[in-house]
Amino acid sequence: MSETTGQPDPQQTPPEGQKTPDIAEALRDLGEQIEKTMQAVMSSARTREIQNEILSGMREMGTNIRSAVDKVKEDPRMQEFAERGQRAVHDVQEKAQETPMLRDAQETLARMIAQASVQLGEFAERMRASAQNTPPASQDIPIDDESDKPGSDPTTGPTTRL
Repeated sequence: MSETTGQPDPQQTPPEGQKTPDIAEALRDLGEQIEKTMQAVMSSARTREIQNEILSGMREMGTNIRSAVDKVKEDPRMQEFAERGQRAVHDVQEKAQETPMLRDAQETLARMIAQASVQLGEFAERMRASAQNTPPASQDIPIDDESDKPGSDPTTGPTTRL
């Protein structure tokens, strides 16, 4: 179509006797070409070579990581470090349980959570009761349709400035 007149452009119209190309058919042909191209790429020797190199590299990397983890596990320094860490965590837990201030904080927090739960339950109950006592939001109010009466004007009246 011509952008200026909105009429079909005679240069883009197919000659008489020929049909207009089908978009679906053109897309199907394009899809087939893409599929053939991808098959050719995937079956090429270079692509298979690259795939094999990647797989080999991934296997080697997995072996190296496994070996490094095993060495770390067997290293006496790492074992000692892990044991010290476990002892430190255990000591902190024991001391925290022995501290009266922490125990008081835990009790206070538990009471606050329980109180919040009670208040939330009361609020939910008030909301349910309020919803049961409230009339439905929609009301059946008849609307007169005066648009079909002769001489009726859909305007609302004069506008007053404030």
